[in-house]
Amino acid sequence: MGKYFFRERVRFSEVDETGHMTPYALLNNLQDCATFHSEDSGIGMMRNRQLGQAWVITDMQLKILTYPAYNQEISTATWTTKFRGPVGHRYFEITGSDGQLLAAARSEWVFMDLRNQVPMNIPREQEAYGLDPDLDVTVDTGKRKVRPQGTWEEKMSFPAVWEYLDTNGHVNNAQYVRLARNYLPTGWEMHALRAEWKKSALLGDILVPWVQTDGNVVCVKFTDQKDGSVFFICEMTCEKTKE
Repeated sequence: MGKYFFRERVRFSEVDETGHMTPYALLNNLQDCATFHSEDSGIGMMRNRQLGQAWVITDMQLKILTYPAYNQEISTATWTTKFRGPVGHRYFEITGSDGQLLAAARSEWVFMDLRNQVPMNIPREQEAYGLDPDLDVTVDTGKRKVRPQGTWEEKMSFPAVWEYLDTNGHVNNAQYVRLARNYLPTGWEMHALRAEWKKSALLGDILVPWVQTDGNVVCVKFTDQKDGSVFFICEMTCEKTKE
């Protein structure tokens, strides 16, 4: 089937004080591209919800070469490479109008039975996405797993509020990245992300942030205040952009 494309101009609402797309907006762009792919394949989000099923992301490895700038025309491509049991593999690339690669990502998703809250084998109809097992991203996005080595520093906990939620009533995938970015040192910006979504946070859940820094690598995880289980963990490789 090949790549599915979503084209847009970078909006003012998507940029930060530098005039470039924020990591949060970039993650939302990838999510939007994936959902548009689903809708245009006839197996969209609302249809899956009616059947009591949904795709849930488990991990992503993202490499940002250049952050898109305000008003820049960009094209986001996505494609699926493999289905195995309940697991699907989805890749992404963002390019400028001149064809320059701006960002690329690999991700894994689990197909869930929402009624029983368990993974289920991917139905045959989901093959409407098309599978391209030999089509890979063109840059190295790194290993899948986050392997923190240092000592965690606990930060001030906070509740999951309405504005964090998606249509499943869970904290949205990109919100975790937006929140994690708040723990970067001043003047640092993320250029590579390794992220794992472990457990869905719901409205009112109390998230406890933990941070560790090793050189230009910052790891952040959010745990459940009730039992210490991990909602989300990520590793951000950063560059110092200003003094």
